[in-house]
Amino acid sequence: LPDVYYGLNLRAEFKGLDFTLFASGSAGAEAVNQMYRSMMSSQASGNTNFHEDILDRWTPGNTNTDVPRMIFLDPNLNGRPSDRPGWLQNTSYLRINTISLGYSLPQSALDRLKLTKARIYVTGQNLYTFTGYKGFNPDFQGISILSPGYDFGTYPRPRTSMLGIQVAF
Repeated sequence: LPDVYYGLNLRAEFKGLDFTLFASGSAGAEAVNQMYRSMMSSQASGNTNFHEDILDRWTPGNTNTDVPRMIFLDPNLNGRPSDRPGWLQNTSYLRINTISLGYSLPQSALDRLKLTKARIYVTGQNLYTFTGYKGFNPDFQGISILSPGYDFGTYPRPRTSMLGIQVAF
């Protein structure tokens, strides 16, 4: 579990413009990224996808690495649970959750249009996550309360953009 959760909520207004920023994150947690482990398998087979980190595996020309060689059936059992680097990953992150920029029409324009409020805005959600975690989502939910530190391949958070108009009569 994380040592600390944190967040930032900022709102500013100036001459009809409004800006909102919401960010959050956590620090101090580690997780077993099961999908990464599966994609770093040293067991050579013809129908498996691999993580790009497997390119740094041991070869006769690349002996200065901690990624085992690929070999059929993995007789050394290099894929077994161990303290091999990368098996336990830091899940610290900072996510830009929401940024919104809007403009409200001045009262003189509202009076001419017979409106009480008119605002146009653009909003982006889940714009970027700063993290070194190699999974899709560093704040994943485990498959049960009995496995909180195991990421079995959760979906990434979708990036969303919205354009909107608020009108009140």
